[in-house]
Amino acid sequence: MARISKGSVHAVGALLAACGLAQAQSFNFEAPTYTGSPSGTDIVGQDGWYTPAVANSTNGFVFTYTGNPYGVTQNPIGGNQFAGGECIAGSFVRMQRGVNFTGGTGVWEGIIDVNGRFSTLNGGVLPAADNLGSFSFQPTTARYYQTLMNWGSGAVVLNTYPGGPAVPNHSATGDFFHIAIGHATTANPNALSFSIPSADWMSRPVNTWYRTKLKWDFASSAVLAVSIQDLTAGTAPIETDVSARGWYLLGGLNSALPLPTDFRLFTGSAAVGNFVAWDNISLGPATVGSGACCMPSGGCQFLVQTACVAQGGQYAGDNVQCASANCPAAGRCCLFDGTCVLLTQTGCTNQNGVFTAGGNCSTACAAFGFSEAGNDSGELPSTAALVNGNGQPLTFITGTLDLDDVDMFKIKICDRPNFVATTNQSGTSTAIDSILFVFDLNGRGLVMSDDTSATVAQWSTITSLYIPSNGDYYLAISSFNNTAQLGRMPIDGSGQQLFTATNPGNGQVYPEWQPTGPGAANPVAGWSGPTETGGQTYNILLTGACFLGGSSCYANCDGSTGTPLLTANDFQCFLNKYAANDTYANCDGSTGNPLLTANDFQCFLNKYAAGCT
Repeated sequence: MARISKGSVHAVGALLAACGLAQAQSFNFEAPTYTGSPSGTDIVGQDGWYTPAVANSTNGFVFTYTGNPYGVTQNPIGGNQFAGGECIAGSFVRMQRGVNFTGGTGVWEGIIDVNGRFSTLNGGVLPAADNLGSFSFQPTTARYYQTLMNWGSGAVVLNTYPGGPAVPNHSATGDFFHIAIGHATTANPNALSFSIPSADWMSRPVNTWYRTKLKWDFASSAVLAVSIQDLTAGTAPIETDVSARGWYLLGGLNSALPLPTDFRLFTGSAAVGNFVAWDNISLGPATVGSGACCMPSGGCQFLVQTACVAQGGQYAGDNVQCASANCPAAGRCCLFDGTCVLLTQTGCTNQNGVFTAGGNCSTACAAFGFSEAGNDSGELPSTAALVNGNGQPLTFITGTLDLDDVDMFKIKICDRPNFVATTNQSGTSTAIDSILFVFDLNGRGLVMSDDTSATVAQWSTITSLYIPSNGDYYLAISSFNNTAQLGRMPIDGSGQQLFTATNPGNGQVYPEWQPTGPGAANPVAGWSGPTETGGQTYNILLTGACFLGGSSCYANCDGSTGTPLLTANDFQCFLNKYAANDTYANCDGSTGNPLLTANDFQCFLNKYAAGCT
């Protein structure tokens, strides 16, 4: 592959400008625009760079490859100089510069060469602390994404790629790091989730130059594709199409947030030793082709990639014809509210649905989830959202917390020994630092959970430990304000706390705990304490819970109230639901294909024999 010199890039930019087209804005840290030195020359004031007015920020520097004290290896296409910085004495390196995105509002591409390592030059001692470094657009109230370099310590949750292994922790050795993409999702449009695109972005050797690329659409806010290339080893770029994963710039699909105005280079951690080097940054419009688009409702259309993504399709690649795209067929998809739609398995999964291959919508689905949607749930028992249904299993609740908001839901706990309410979602955790509570029907607190662990502050989990029996309860969610070090907590009519705000655990132990505050014996009458910023979306996963109404006994399929409670009608009810592919009949909670198997018959018989599980 022929190399394009930096001079050639500038010549192409001049040609584009002459033709009236938006052109890439490039920053290569070379003389005469930049002045560097072996020990580093302050970048502030060079070519418009500045240090933002953020607490504990320090300046970055321009180094020469020759003689630099960090031993940063030569970038094969990096010229003579690079930018970089190390965290020293509790400071964070923040280098920021304005950039003009108004030259084009369609599809853009960002190219950044990056090299990270742990250094002992200024007294750094392992283990290394996260985060190693990041590239991001600014301000964080605009449509932005972030490329995050991370040791894997768990300080920030890194979601693995589909089917990937758990993210390893390299902080003890500081010899490998991960590169994740911070993006919004449909479930969490107003916060970034950090995902590793593929195995090629995980456990990368330090002091190696990587060229990262990301392609996005400002119009739809969709992240389309990412690419990584090991420049030091001279390998070919590895591109991953992420257009079907539901990754967006902040604000989510069709974000109404403003365009960014700056970009920032960051070296993180309050500990000494993290060092990041940057080179060859380019931001500009990208070329977008057309190809086969596998539609979420089945079938294929030949579309421009951005149009495909905007319709929820999966793009098969530039110039790929529908005849060779092997688009999956649609099947029955039961959505959380009981709606039945025909979607592909991927389309159904993206909507948190239950998919049945080859099925149709001739029979109704049973609701299995509840969404706060546009009706804000109240924060007290008198105004709580009623999660009504027919007593069928309830597996998740989703909603949004506004500023200083609490959401409360009235639910049924129908399988008390197995009850779990959690914001821990198998690698896609709730973005907020959540706190969960359960209250009895009189509004008295039973149990709360703040953090599931010391390393994952977002996760809260309540089990059956302090739940006395099956029945109706109030489940509430609030959040913790990390800046104020306070959470939004329930109070009684006299303003007394029901729960102590201090975690009673020891060190790394973060248990559930019962009310021990001065108002512990009283019902909740209000809430006090600040939360984080508003507009934060959450998901609560539930096991052993049911919709209100019907019976708290799973085996009482017909919802009868007579004596005996369980009769032959319940067997026939279950058989009817099984034949109709009703999700109620998925007694064992499996997720395979087919969803309903002989195990579900045995599961129902076991629950029937047990009387009321």
